[in-house]
Amino acid sequence: MTIHLIEAHRGFNSNIYLLVSDRACLIDAGCGDDSSGVISQIRSILGDRKLDLMILTHCHADHIGGAPDIQDEFGCMAYADWHEARAIAGSGVRPMVCGPIGETDSFDLGGYRLRVIETPGHTPGSICLYDEISHSLFSGDTVFDGGVGRTDFPGGSAEDMIASLEKLRNFDISYLYPGHGTVSADGNMSVRTALTMMEGW
Repeated sequence: MTIHLIEAHRGFNSNIYLLVSDRACLIDAGCGDDSSGVISQIRSILGDRKLDLMILTHCHADHIGGAPDIQDEFGCMAYADWHEARAIAGSGVRPMVCGPIGETDSFDLGGYRLRVIETPGHTPGSICLYDEISHSLFSGDTVFDGGVGRTDFPGGSAEDMIASLEKLRNFDISYLYPGHGTVSADGNMSVRTALTMMEGW
């Protein structure tokens, strides 16, 4: 599997990851202010291949704003945690198709499998995606390299965040691909650091 960071050059955007194996998967979509640039980069990487699916880690606008444009362009199905999928489908200027997923779901990309981990705290429906082959974690806004997602937004919960970080401690995480900031080469350490920060609040 090859992991590409797609860069949006306008607005306040989440990190956007394009995973390419036998199937191609986009994780998060940015705020939508630079959809044409994001789409151009995806097309440049995929060539004649299709974008098979898009997974949204939570419902905040900096992660989902570009999703309708990307879905219109590529015709791919989008997925989000069942707590937030309906709200995402009806958000933005245009409605979009967004299927609900949860803890028991996984996505086979061909040689790699993304497992859905429900990690509420930043939002009620925040998820992480864990690749069981490479032990990589796509963490959305749950945990960053040296930080943790905010819990003071509507629907956020410090107690839920601590429980979610405790859950992540049960996974062997090599690389951490967060929703903002830089990639960490020691995801286990990032989770421990985030948990220490939360327990100190």
